Amino acid sequence: MAMTTTTRRTRIVLVEDHALVRSGFKAPLDEQPDLEVTGEAADGAAGVEIALERHDDVVPMDLRMPVLDGIEATRRLGVDSRPQAVVLADESGRPGHTGDDPL
Repeated sequence: MAMTTTTRRTRIVLVEDHALVRSGFKAPLDEQPDLEVTGEAADGAAGVEIALERHDDVVPMDLRMPVLDGIEATRRLGVDSRPQAVVLADESGRPGHTGDDPL
């Protein structure tokens, strides 16, 4: 009898306040058979809620967002719970960004 193995896909929730940036991240992730974008959020508070509710593995998250910034959102996710990885991104290299705005 042949055994089949099922590989669990890495679950991802994208947390970024700019819809165009989120879709830019999502498109190549959707093409990967071992990755699954399970949700998207436009602010840190919604991102925390989605990530904890869906038990995602990875959360690419913007640092600067409305409602709750990426640093505080990461704190609220907790160390001992899912997700296993949080990736914080900063848009300081974007055109027109002075770097003077506080987090």
